[in-house]
Amino acid sequence: GVEVDVSGVEGVWVMGGQIRLQHVLMNLIGNALDAAVAASASPGIWITVAQTEETVTIAVEDNGPGIPEKIRPRIFDPFFTTKEVGQGLGLGLSISYNVVKDFGGSIGAGEASEGGARLVVTLRRSEPPTRREAAE
Repeated sequence: GVEVDVSGVEGVWVMGGQIRLQHVLMNLIGNALDAAVAASASPGIWITVAQTEETVTIAVEDNGPGIPEKIRPRIFDPFFTTKEVGQGLGLGLSISYNVVKDFGGSIGAGEASEGGARLVVTLRRSEPPTRREAAE
């Protein structure tokens, strides 16, 4: 019952490991899903991929309640959560922040066009690999 829209460029490569980047995206999408389902009669998630010559941005937006501006600086802190007790440890965004930072990128939060949360991951662009590395 959740509208999910994925748009933007396809086939881009970034500096980072596939498994860890997948973990970051699943965390952002999971948080967006939790927020949208809890707050909207018509929950929605919008994922947009864009690129420049040097970077790729992946934006995940929802139409949930959003992230109040006064707590935005804390959302990437370990164990910080706005969820009810037993619903989360407050580690997902902290882990995601550090993974993205390890890749040489950044992650930030703001307000979505639909009034919910907007989290944006920015990573350095890369050329497709000439061979697949064993460990990511």
